[in-house]
Amino acid sequence: MGGVRNETFLVGGARYALDAAWSVGVNIGIQWDSDLGPRLRDASLSGSYLAVNRSNLVLRLRPGLSLPTGTSPQGLGVLPGASKSVDPRLGGDVVFGGSWLFSLSVDARVPFYEGSDERRQGAFGSVGIRGARRISDKAVPWVGLSAVGSTQDSRGSGEFGELSVVAGSVYNVSEFWSLNAQLRIPVWTSANDLPYRFAAGLGVARVIEFGGGELDNGHHAGDGCGH
Repeated sequence: MGGVRNETFLVGGARYALDAAWSVGVNIGIQWDSDLGPRLRDASLSGSYLAVNRSNLVLRLRPGLSLPTGTSPQGLGVLPGASKSVDPRLGGDVVFGGSWLFSLSVDARVPFYEGSDERRQGAFGSVGIRGARRISDKAVPWVGLSAVGSTQDSRGSGEFGELSVVAGSVYNVSEFWSLNAQLRIPVWTSANDLPYRFAAGLGVARVIEFGGGELDNGHHAGDGCGH
């Protein structure tokens, strides 16, 4: 049986509103963990389209690109390794409810060519299902299930799958600053043994918004619906 993994992460981003439905943005993050130490994660350039934006139902599509800024080709199973190529990404979120929230999030990254490290990373995907309770405009605790998987890279390594129970809470300090805590407990992996008993993480995120369109109809930077 594996041990305990500690995680700390800092994520920053900027978005520009094209209109009430469309925005474009960039995100980059730094992560510290007990397995790999500090590393810079791949940045992402993405669009966000609010296909449905009602008081009790939000459907968001997130096409984009993964940019080769990361410093470690090794992944941690639940996060992809850094790719030295520009890779297409596609994601989406459905959030339903008011005080009680239900969300479904899907994300995928599919590298198509070898990067500067002469390695083509395998495809990576994640699916998350969560239930959350909006205690106030600031606090959103949640619990759910997370499934992640990656295929082999061009060197025949990196294939992995995991199903975990996840829980945590988001605290919206302001409209653009959010704090979050996460706990992840694996219940199945494709490896012979579970690589860790649980992973606990703390993070802070900052989103800067520009443009004249109204974004997200009041949904804050962290509503507890992303990975």
